[in-house]
Amino acid sequence: MTKRKSELSLFNIFMCLAVILVHVISWTIGDMDKSSLWYAFMLNVSRLSQFVVQGFIFLSAVKLFLSQKETDYEKFIFGRYKRVVFPYVLWVLVYYAYFIKTYGYTFSWNSLGEYLMFGTVCSHFYFVVVIMQFYLNMPMFKYVGKRVNPWLMCVVAVVFTALFKQYVHFQYDDRVFPAYLCYFVIGAAVGMNYERVCAFLKRRFYAVLPPFAVFAAADGYLTWRAQVYGETFKYIEVVHLCYCISAIFFFFTLFLLFGEGRKLPRLLELCDRASYSIYLSHVLVIYIANALAERIGIFGMAEKFGFRFVFTYAVTLGLCMATAAISERVKNGKQTSRSV
Repeated sequence: MTKRKSELSLFNIFMCLAVILVHVISWTIGDMDKSSLWYAFMLNVSRLSQFVVQGFIFLSAVKLFLSQKETDYEKFIFGRYKRVVFPYVLWVLVYYAYFIKTYGYTFSWNSLGEYLMFGTVCSHFYFVVVIMQFYLNMPMFKYVGKRVNPWLMCVVAVVFTALFKQYVHFQYDDRVFPAYLCYFVIGAAVGMNYERVCAFLKRRFYAVLPPFAVFAAADGYLTWRAQVYGETFKYIEVVHLCYCISAIFFFFTLFLLFGEGRKLPRLLELCDRASYSIYLSHVLVIYIANALAERIGIFGMAEKFGFRFVFTYAVTLGLCMATAAISERVKNGKQTSRSV
């Protein structure tokens, strides 16, 4: 069992819980009165939680580049297909089967191929499509990382990503790696200089807080104006990119300050290890929660939101963490039997 840095595990758990919140809220927010303060609050909670996929990409790069050892690319890719792609394929099939049974989808091999290639059977699957592009290009990132100043690399990546988000638009522009390049490159730079970056952030939290506060306020306000009054803001994607970067460093620094070096409770360890299955499965649990709420007669917006919230967190976390615990016990049992 690999030892994990507690601050990275806490950050991972936090983002895992936040991504569930985004999708739980999304089913309610469309039915709310846009002139109400509750709508403004829920909209901002949702919008300001939408840095988590970018955060997952950052975190993946940090972990990959923490090690200074040479990577066996063939072994690395095989491992990613086993741990990332295989569960993804399995869950795409599960979602597709559920939609066929519940919503009358018609099975076709072309549709299944598109769902697998582009992650379109359910919106959150695009993360897997994006992260695999980074994994497949790991030799290139390793090569560049060794030969280019990491901070120059970060600046170039941020500019490139901002330009891409601002001016490049096509059907699947949200699931190609240039749209997320800066998060992976920044994560790689942090991983390669982990101790120095952590020391800097712990000494200078005051330098991380103001950008986070400013960009959070700007991103939330512009999103609210756009949704309530239909206004268009040309650079809202760039503002959101700046917010995502500032949020990543703000929360990463918080978990450094309060979690570094601490042993996590067993439940948090399990949540960390189950995070990928939690990510893949939670939206299906939301669908089930919605259907169950209607079946038992919960129709009020607030009551339905409360039921969806509790049911989704309880069922998703409970089942995924239990599965992780069983898998871990089986694995440890096999290792023990081999050593005897």
